[in-house]
Amino acid sequence: MLILSFLIVFSTAIILNAIINFRSIIAQFLTIYIFSFATIAFCLHIANLFHIMNNQIAVLFIAMVILGAVFLVWRKSSRNNPLDFFKKIFSIVTQIPVIDIIKQYPFLFALGLAIFFGYIFNALVIYIVPPNNVDSLSTHMSRVAFWLQHGDYFPWETPRKWQVIYPVNAQLQMYWNVLFSRTDRFVGYVQYLAAICSAVAIAGISRINQASYKQSVFAGSIFLSLPFIVLQSTTTQNDLITCALFITSIYFFFYGMIEQKRSAFIITGITIGLAVGTKQTLFFLLPPYLILMLLSWLVFKKVRFSDLFHLGWVSILTFFLIGSQIFIINQIKYSNPLGPTETIKYQSTGIITSDNVVELTVLNTTRFMYQMADLSGLPDPLWGYGIKFKALVSKPIFSLLNIDVESPQGVYPGHEFSLLKRYPLQEDFAWCGPLGFIILLPLMLIELISGLRKKNLYRISISIFYVLYFLFLVVFRPGWDPYQGRYFMPIIALATPLTAFWIQDTKLSKRLSWIGSIIAISTLLSCLFLNPAKTITGGRSIWNMDRTQLLSIQNTYMIDSMILIENELPLDTILGIATTGSYYPDYMFFGADFSRKIIPVYPSDKIDDYQWIKYNNIEYILVFSGEGYPSTALPYLQLLTKTNVCKLYKVDHFYQE
Repeated sequence: MLILSFLIVFSTAIILNAIINFRSIIAQFLTIYIFSFATIAFCLHIANLFHIMNNQIAVLFIAMVILGAVFLVWRKSSRNNPLDFFKKIFSIVTQIPVIDIIKQYPFLFALGLAIFFGYIFNALVIYIVPPNNVDSLSTHMSRVAFWLQHGDYFPWETPRKWQVIYPVNAQLQMYWNVLFSRTDRFVGYVQYLAAICSAVAIAGISRINQASYKQSVFAGSIFLSLPFIVLQSTTTQNDLITCALFITSIYFFFYGMIEQKRSAFIITGITIGLAVGTKQTLFFLLPPYLILMLLSWLVFKKVRFSDLFHLGWVSILTFFLIGSQIFIINQIKYSNPLGPTETIKYQSTGIITSDNVVELTVLNTTRFMYQMADLSGLPDPLWGYGIKFKALVSKPIFSLLNIDVESPQGVYPGHEFSLLKRYPLQEDFAWCGPLGFIILLPLMLIELISGLRKKNLYRISISIFYVLYFLFLVVFRPGWDPYQGRYFMPIIALATPLTAFWIQDTKLSKRLSWIGSIIAISTLLSCLFLNPAKTITGGRSIWNMDRTQLLSIQNTYMIDSMILIENELPLDTILGIATTGSYYPDYMFFGADFSRKIIPVYPSDKIDDYQWIKYNNIEYILVFSGEGYPSTALPYLQLLTKTNVCKLYKVDHFYQE
């Protein structure tokens, strides 16, 4: 069923691509990606309205109806052969001058080969390792499992409100995999594909900026070697998906500008509409995007108002059809499109509401800039010595400027900022690496000067996006924490196309390109071999772990509880989960085939309501241990076993009140 479902989606996208028929193979590739993404999301949004998201036949029927409608439009409006795309791909691949590349640019061949095999390895890791990072176990994949259980994404009662209020477009792509495979082995390929498409868009932007094919491939390869790209490409988070949609929209905007094709601006609008329904951080990119559009129309005279008008209404329509639903639901249920006020207040207001907003903005800007000078991926002892050297150089500068970066001010509760802290080379902590720092600071400044001198809109726009997005992240986030590197992916994707021009036919350029390629390969290998979330060497490697162990690599305190559940509970049972906290990795307990039903005991005092438990047919209750919870011994709960984290009770359905 999974193969059939993707054939239907891909056929829809390939026919739409033939209708539009861009000349560029890169534009065609990205068009297919965007329409595939949109088709999956649109099908599931429709299914949600009828509460049939977990009905394979019904969802396939919706997809077939969409395919039929697209086919009829193609028959009436176009005679372009959808299969021409594959012919172009084959022609390009067979004409790659491999021997010439090896002779003229051996560093490019070495980098490309490393990226190729590195991402093949990542594809294998995705298949073997189930989603196991904290966000996925408690939010991203949890909501996917609950949708499969409920048949829709309408909110349910849960202490983990992020499961029900976040935008849904990214997880709908993952849900499609789960719906038609009944396994989570394929969900990681959604972010994996987003990484590939981002690199293709970067190569395409390089071409728009007059780079050669070889230079463009170099830029795309550099992007794929950056730590947070390599590591995120194997996860079920959604930052790479957001990045892919954003950089693809930028590609089509400038492609439409160069080619003077309105259809490119329409694809830009579709992509922006999809992106806004994918992650809230995209809101921070909309103001600089608006400035880019105004500059292109009023100052540089590169775009007609009619093109921007079409882009605008298509964006709004796409968002309304494919993405707005969760915001509407939030508004109806919580009187706020972003969710309950008490849940989002720390995530949406940040330091901008504090009395010393200027001081905290300077403080956290400094912290982020310091972290951005990232040395992760360098081989030891260079990485360790580099951190010490960076701290040694920076500390007197911060003292001179009277910036106490290691103070607790402006830090998210539970964290502390340290100049000497070395974070694991893992997806949650990852930043951009040494090359990313060069791209985000020296290269950006150089290109801004070059853009102003040459009146190059693209080069100027990088700085506009960078400054405004950076400022929004600092003032609207709830404070500094070490997990925010991945939010900078869209900005680094925007700047990376200009690394294409590091390759020049000069001796100095080739030497620098060798150095850059060696750093990129070193970073790639470090991310593959040193990721503690997916260990591939030693006694506790992913090759000799079972699913329970793999799921708990990053939540080792949960391993005993997981073993308890797997040993004591059949897969087709109904399990209640009760806690007085707001975090628990409930995804761990659905089972490998999602056959176990999970019901949050929420509010937590529902555990005292036997009639509610009986009404929901709850057979077992897993209680996360907390002092005084449950408040009294409950006669209808029989304690089966416990760990240091939780207790497992069996519900007595013969109990008489």
